[in-house]
Amino acid sequence: MLGPNKIVDGISVRSPTFTENFFKFLRGKTLGLYNCLEDASLGVSRKYYSTEKLVTSSLANLRSKNEDLLPNIVYITIATLTGAVIARHKNFFLRTSLPIIFGLTAFNYTLPQTFTNSTKFAYYLEKRNLPAVTSAQDSVVNGVENLIQNIENKSKDVQDSLNSSIDSSKKYIASVSGLNLDEEVTTRKGN
Repeated sequence: MLGPNKIVDGISVRSPTFTENFFKFLRGKTLGLYNCLEDASLGVSRKYYSTEKLVTSSLANLRSKNEDLLPNIVYITIATLTGAVIARHKNFFLRTSLPIIFGLTAFNYTLPQTFTNSTKFAYYLEKRNLPAVTSAQDSVVNGVENLIQNIENKSKDVQDSLNSSIDSSKKYIASVSGLNLDEEVTTRKGN
């Protein structure tokens, strides 16, 4: 029942074989579990560090190098706080939206290139994660742009029509009265 004598650190030890096998099995399982946990934690940490590097490099690429951040961030913060002060006793919608509007307006005014880069990045993230929302927004933006273009075209047509009517009226008045309406009127003083 007891196994053979073994000398461990100068001491003769005899133990049952099943006990040695049990502890050998237990050490093997514990070591396997430790290695599995170590591999999993290394995988998680690698994924975390790669995500962190991606985020920090993306944020670093948003900033335009020729724009000073410190004073402009102070201006943006002051504008955001101004929006919060103005909307202090208003309804919930104004209390939440006015600081955002003031802050984004100041951001666009003080850091225009960084703002453009940030909006492009936000659009990219939205398009990647919420394609249905992005396509709906794009169709709304295209509709508004078409409406603006149509209004500009119609106003130009109306302006051209008015100019044409004025010219034809001038010609008619000139033909009936014999006046030359295109000449400038000059007056002399003191003669």
